[in-house]
Amino acid sequence: MNKKLIDVATRQILRGYCLQIIQVSEPYGLGADVIKSASDKTNLATSKDEIISACNYLKDKGLVQTKNISNKQLGIECDILHLTPHGTDVLEGTAVVDGIVIT
Repeated sequence: MNKKLIDVATRQILRGYCLQIIQVSEPYGLGADVIKSASDKTNLATSKDEIISACNYLKDKGLVQTKNISNKQLGIECDILHLTPHGTDVLEGTAVVDGIVIT
């Protein structure tokens, strides 16, 4: 099978997986590190950079929104991801966005 086709399919599945993990975290949201930790427990072997890329894709499509959380005294900064109503629609099957596979 064509490696490029497999890579595209893997990215689509990863985007759907990210949406599902973010949905489970609501109303608190979560960061890419938590998605990475969760993906390490599955057969979806991926890097943090790939997860960040997938989350940026979801953000660009209006499916998630981010809130930057920081504590300057502790030197901590993190973007917390939250599902948007459109993201919920995609997960429920009432809306379709190209490039995302919900498994």
